[in-house]
Amino acid sequence: MQRNTELFKAGKSYRDIGTDAWQLPESFQQNQLPGISHGIGLCNEYPIIMNPQWFEPSGHDGECQAGMIFCVESYVGSAGDREGVKLEQQILVTDSGYVLLSDMGFGDELVG
Repeated sequence: MQRNTELFKAGKSYRDIGTDAWQLPESFQQNQLPGISHGIGLCNEYPIIMNPQWFEPSGHDGECQAGMIFCVESYVGSAGDREGVKLEQQILVTDSGYVLLSDMGFGDELVG
């Protein structure tokens, strides 16, 4: 998720962000979220930036612009396991990259 956050820059297309996003190892792909990011709202709001394998059936392209806010997320859990880890951070896209809006960092106990 931290690597994917760095992909958000003004002028970068949603398709390119999804294509360049880090992909989970094979053992976790069955439970991978279809999207790596979405807008803020009560649910997965527009724009949803999809992982490459879900882009054609249910994605849409567009372009990041300065002032847009995204929730960048990731879920990691093995197929058949009852537990996994879901993390999400909010960012603001700026002309020079992004600004982290979430105030909860990733301490050693979370990143391990």
